[in-house]
Amino acid sequence: DDDAVEDLQKDMEELNTFTQAENVVYSIDDGLVYKRKKRSIMIVEQPELQDIIAGHMVQGFINTKEMRNEELLTSDNSENDQIRLTMYPTYPDKTVMANCAKVTSKDNHAVNGVVHMVNKVILPAKNTISDILAARPTKSWEARHTGDR
Repeated sequence: DDDAVEDLQKDMEELNTFTQAENVVYSIDDGLVYKRKKRSIMIVEQPELQDIIAGHMVQGFINTKEMRNEELLTSDNSENDQIRLTMYPTYPDKTVMANCAKVTSKDNHAVNGVVHMVNKVILPAKNTISDILAARPTKSWEARHTGDR
């Protein structure tokens, strides 16, 4: 719903107030006001808020007991990114992860779907772990552990 996205954007703008004169950022977190030094901002091309929110949604009604380990779900964002589900056999209930975000509240039924809450924003995983590791400059095990640089 576009109105809900606009309301969320307005709320987010109201939460952060930047004061140029003091070079300080004031932000509200858990009802407390924090003051910290302002850092330089690096502009990186990021998906639009509406697309990020759509990246958390999939079609259908999916309960956790229907989810399978390593299952890939197609999100509703503009690029139809995949959400990888990972299940861990923890006690007393299994732990469910969605693109490395922990599902903190499961199977909340709504009129138009099932809501599962996560502990952080899910960003699409574009690379495999192999791709990420291959792109990082590394030293051999021997060089790291014998002091050869």
